[in-house]
Amino acid sequence: MVETSSQNVRVPLKYPNFSNSQVIDSLLLLKLISKERNQAKAGFCGSVFQAMSQKAAILDFNFKQYLEVLLGNKDDEKVMGLM
Repeated sequence: MVETSSQNVRVPLKYPNFSNSQVIDSLLLLKLISKERNQAKAGFCGSVFQAMSQKAAILDFNFKQYLEVLLGNKDDEKVMGLM
């Protein structure tokens, strides 16, 4: 569930007219779901939500870049798995 939800957070980033508040709402939902289900990534989800909430007022382009760095991508996960 957490993996699916984290992928859903990335979806608005693909659209040119995404909303920072929409992404923050999705991150809040992800945080709550992961905490409620005692997921291993619950702490990470909470940290991403907190970090991005503090960045809500920055420009969309910068917001998008910052979130992409925090979430990483599948290639990052493959590299980390090999380490």
